[in-house]
Amino acid sequence: MTTDTIADMLTRIRNANLAKHQVVQIPSTKITRNIAQVLFSEGLINSFEELKNGFKSSLLLSLKYMGKDRKPCIEEIQRISKPGLRVYSKSKKNAKNFRRVWNSYCFNFARFNDRSPST
Repeated sequence: MTTDTIADMLTRIRNANLAKHQVVQIPSTKITRNIAQVLFSEGLINSFEELKNGFKSSLLLSLKYMGKDRKPCIEEIQRISKPGLRVYSKSKKNAKNFRRVWNSYCFNFARFNDRSPST
């Protein structure tokens, strides 16, 4: 059992992308389900489903790749604020950084949408 479920989820996704796996299994919590929902709604994963096995449940994420060389849709994923080192910033700075990151994300996502996804 890990204490930082978000970092565990991101590491599993990162490792599965590097190994070009089609699916990745992640322990299910409320926060990991919500993150998976956001990744799905943004079009960064194909699908996700929750597998229940008694008291333990897990998420099965279907990763999305583009082109014949199977380039992952998620190029980089990282956690900024960690339990041992919290990162705080002012709301105006966050808005400016969010616009900058969102604009670069939209550009990268639009570039990937021009290609057809491989299954």
